[in-house]
Amino acid sequence: MKYMKRTNLISLFAFLVALFVHTSATFAADESSEGILYYRIGYYQQAEDILLKDLAAEKGDKTEIYYYLGNVEFKLGNMEKAAEYYQQGAALDEKDPFNQIGLLKLKIQSDPEAAAEGFKQIQKKNKKKPMVACEIGRAYLDCKQPDAASEYQGMAYERDNQFAPAHILWADIMNYQGDGGVAATYYEQAIMADPESYEAYVKYSRVINYVNFDAAVERLKELKTKNPALSLADKELSEIYYRKNRFEEAATAYEDYIKAGNYTQDDLKQYAVTLLFAGRHDESLKIAQEGLKSEPNDPAFSRMAMYNLIDLQRYDEARAAADHFFNESTNPQFNFYDYIYEGRLLDAEQRFEEAAVAYTKAAESDSSQVEMYKMASQSYENAKMILKSVEVYEKYIEMVGKGDKEADNLMDLGRKYYSVAIVEDTTVTDSIKNNYLAKAVDVFKKVTTIEPTNYRGYFWEGHAASRLDPECKGTDARDAYMKALEIAKEAVKENEQFNSVIVTCYNYLCVYYYMQYEANKVESDKQECVKYAAELLTLDPTNNVATQLLTIYGGDTAQPADEQAATGEAQSAAAGEAQPAAGGEAAAQ
Repeated sequence: MKYMKRTNLISLFAFLVALFVHTSATFAADESSEGILYYRIGYYQQAEDILLKDLAAEKGDKTEIYYYLGNVEFKLGNMEKAAEYYQQGAALDEKDPFNQIGLLKLKIQSDPEAAAEGFKQIQKKNKKKPMVACEIGRAYLDCKQPDAASEYQGMAYERDNQFAPAHILWADIMNYQGDGGVAATYYEQAIMADPESYEAYVKYSRVINYVNFDAAVERLKELKTKNPALSLADKELSEIYYRKNRFEEAATAYEDYIKAGNYTQDDLKQYAVTLLFAGRHDESLKIAQEGLKSEPNDPAFSRMAMYNLIDLQRYDEARAAADHFFNESTNPQFNFYDYIYEGRLLDAEQRFEEAAVAYTKAAESDSSQVEMYKMASQSYENAKMILKSVEVYEKYIEMVGKGDKEADNLMDLGRKYYSVAIVEDTTVTDSIKNNYLAKAVDVFKKVTTIEPTNYRGYFWEGHAASRLDPECKGTDARDAYMKALEIAKEAVKENEQFNSVIVTCYNYLCVYYYMQYEANKVESDKQECVKYAAELLTLDPTNNVATQLLTIYGGDTAQPADEQAATGEAQSAAAGEAQPAAGGEAAAQ
């Protein structure tokens, strides 16, 4: 086993030597052509376009161009075309080893013994040229045979241990085998051995960006400084920024890459996506619409047109774009974003039930999109399909499980259960309403267990329990409101919005004690009623319930003429019709 295979660490000596710039006169396959660099870092379509232009313009070494065109076709899986290019290159220079390597690479799978013998003979004739050994090693790596690739990499390294392509090949082998840390180290070695080894800059940034974003960006910016005309650095920068969700920086870098001209239609599509996420919708839309002129049914351009028109709230145009995308684009392979955007458009068109279906599809197409069940539930609620809204929200609760938002999610579920009881729907019977009110009480009790010092669980438990017990025969609603009141009285010292919560609690409690006194004639109940009514009137001077109750019990034991009205209002309040004020809810959240 050769040197680089035997060790995964850099010796101190090798590290110090690598600090000095070293170049090799035998680097036959250099990066003088940008097409070669594109090939080496995996952009095969761009590489082919550039290399063919170079060939047509008689720019560069034709033998070398044919070799790399053959490599491109090999990577694209076009073996017959690859063979043609290798043969054309070999015909131009019979002594050239590289196209012969290409032809033998085609035999590695079908006739491994012949390929191995051929490589052995080529290496024997060119043992002073480390690039030959590197390319043989890369041929084996292209065929997913890293052990054989390591043997030839070792031969190149033994010939010249400061040969940058040998470091890159070893790094590629390590990366292939899943050891990105060692790969990054040897890409760095390649850069120290040859600061003009642009391939190493790009590959280093790709390996390191997941663990050290700043180092990856620094290397690419260094590459841009060394060769400002090299647009490839901008493309790589854009992709790194994109993965970090830094979309504006990604869009700016991509713009510089596109301006250079070495881009494909796929690059334009990615640029449109980047602009979309950067919020530059007009620019993204323009690219999509231009793309559709030449490729009317292209799903990527069609998708971007739909997305941007929805984000721009140009809903009439968005509907036409959406219909085209979903019904006419070629093999669109729908993803969860497609359904999310369709849901948003349908919501805007007030087609709420259809929107809910779209959101559900989004959730079902990607397990990470459980929030879409929540969106679907809201759309069903907007469609006044409250039972369906509840059903889908229950699915959301099941999928999301416990976590930081458990209390929030349970609060929403409880409110939805509560909504069933107040919905104006003749198909929802009193029995169904009471069943969901009981569920609401249970859910709000769970909330109070999770957050015992927050008022909201107790507060809403009081609402649900009071509707279940409109005649105030039990104490569940009273106890819940009293606990909410206790917490709110402390909270109001810091936030006066809690006054609305206190008003609602007082309102129920004074009514509760009124009904208790009227039923049982226990004097302490009347005193409690008067106490809460007085406190309620202090906070809410126009409160009619408090005014009426104080009128009833304020002086004479005889009731005034409007007692019946006061009793009716009290019973309505006890039934839960007094809803929490928005300010109180905002304060609690």
